[in-house]
Amino acid sequence: MSRLTHITRLLVAVPAGLALASCSTGGTDTAAPAPFTSAPAPSTSVVTTTSVETTTSEETPSSSESPAQEAECAALPKDPREQYPTGTAPGRMPNVDGTDYNYWIADIENHYDPCAPVSWIIFRGSLGDERGPAGTGASITDGIAFYINGKPDGEMRTFTSIENVALASPDTVVMTWGERTGATAEGITAHYSVTLEADPGGIQAIGGEMLEFTDRWYSPYGMYMLGTYDLKF
Repeated sequence: MSRLTHITRLLVAVPAGLALASCSTGGTDTAAPAPFTSAPAPSTSVVTTTSVETTTSEETPSSSESPAQEAECAALPKDPREQYPTGTAPGRMPNVDGTDYNYWIADIENHYDPCAPVSWIIFRGSLGDERGPAGTGASITDGIAFYINGKPDGEMRTFTSIENVALASPDTVVMTWGERTGATAEGITAHYSVTLEADPGGIQAIGGEMLEFTDRWYSPYGMYMLGTYDLKF
């Protein structure tokens, strides 16, 4: 092979090699992918917290939204406020033992409330027979009737001098009264105080001078019939 021919082949081969190198380099730059950066995943805790808060807000009512309970009021055949108006003297009450003893009403202090856990009516008057009051100092006495949820707790009971009755709480009262311990002329010489609670089974003494109260409260001799009276002397 001549020298000229060899040189010619070299000149042809070099550009081809450069072309291949150039294509190889350019192809690599073009095909190389850009670095991949993933977006941060949503925070699961944020979504969960929001969901719980929304559910709690919708399903759990506040205490202020609870419906209030309405009080039940008694409806008696005869309304004690009309039967025993304050400042009146409607007549007599026979004793429950069936004897000729009667309580004659001279005045009334009506504190009856058909919707209250406990209320009461105080009677001022004296003892006597069917013809009228005895008219003696020893016959003068007071009486009281308690009502639980608007309904009478039995009959009226007598205490010589009822001095005060006041609420200590919606279902509790404090009652003070006086009794004679000597001659009639000496007047009231002993004073007592008792705390009473309105119980479904009746008035119960829960504090103070309970024995003195129960001795009189349960005595049939001092118990007179509510609602049975007349205006005849």
